[in-house]
Amino acid sequence: MTSSHIMITVLGANLASMPMAIVVSRLLIRGQLRTFFDTFPPRPELPDVVRREFRSFSIGIINLGFSVHSAADHEHLHMNPAQFVRLCRMRPMSIPWSELKLTVGKNSGGERRATIHADKHSWTLRGPRWCLELIEPTCAKSHKET
Repeated sequence: MTSSHIMITVLGANLASMPMAIVVSRLLIRGQLRTFFDTFPPRPELPDVVRREFRSFSIGIINLGFSVHSAADHEHLHMNPAQFVRLCRMRPMSIPWSELKLTVGKNSGGERRATIHADKHSWTLRGPRWCLELIEPTCAKSHKET
């Protein structure tokens, strides 16, 4: 087999696996986050919003690396998924700051962790420091990323 045959075979296998990856992602996101989406529907952004595009967040076991457009105003953290993640059934959401609590001692680098409590459910949210430090304004020195 020549190297071009190997390249074509590998490319074909990767292309063939893409639909399966999308189906598995859709099932995983829907199964893990259905209650989360229902609990935190999207709300309109307020005029004092700070916005960043293509940020990384994790909700529980779902890692949304560089695929969330985030915005923060004084009432909510707004998370709007990028187009590719919408194919996997990720929906826009607005989480009230009152539902988020920073997790002490489990933060690293430019990332912070918070726990989200709603009714009988709780989730761990990992996201950019600039964003999650707005939960407790005394922690945040500015809106700049570190």
